[in-house]
Amino acid sequence: MTLGLSVDSTENRIRIRAPWREVFDRAAAVERWPEFLPHYRWVRRHDATPDGCVVEMAAHRGFWPVRWTARLEPYPDERRIDFYHLAGPVRGMRVRWN
Repeated sequence: MTLGLSVDSTENRIRIRAPWREVFDRAAAVERWPEFLPHYRWVRRHDATPDGCVVEMAAHRGFWPVRWTARLEPYPDERRIDFYHLAGPVRGMRVRWN
């Protein structure tokens, strides 16, 4: 028996009343996420290039610790950050912050 979940897309929205550049800069500074997102255990930035970097992230999902690796690509002119999960429980997942 195989159990699986396939979701084409999911969207979460919140409205933040702040200058877009301030929000973008905080979101792009992923290594600081554990300071204001308590479920994050740590974030490490690796392999930085001018067009992005690879990040290792660890968090708690309920009682379970999870860890994954993703490619982070910031696009400040388009006011978005793209993540592509390279390893971990959701390998292949694409996430867009805008």
